[in-house]
Amino acid sequence: MEEEPAVVEEPLLTIDLRRQFGRPCIAGTRIPADSIAWSVWADGLDVTMDGYGVTRVQALVACWWLVQALQEPRLRLRRDERALVAHWGEWAVEALTVLGGHREGPCPDPPETS
Repeated sequence: MEEEPAVVEEPLLTIDLRRQFGRPCIAGTRIPADSIAWSVWADGLDVTMDGYGVTRVQALVACWWLVQALQEPRLRLRRDERALVAHWGEWAVEALTVLGGHREGPCPDPPETS
């Protein structure tokens, strides 16, 4: 399988108030980004990619987005949300350097939950 580039050059998430009530979705689909990220959290990256038919970069961006969204200071997080931020927080910083084009190389996968 050919490795796709890690640098994101086009928007991979979109917000359209007519789709999914304005929830961020994978561009060109109605698949909410948080659904992808929670699936990666629960089932792993490969299972999520196969199940939703998304690319690795789309799934990684969705995971990164969820970590960022949950770090909003005004949010009161549930236990599972706090666990996700604690477990993926450092990964999200590193992923942004690759996905944003600040560092070359493959983007690492989010750490597995167990």
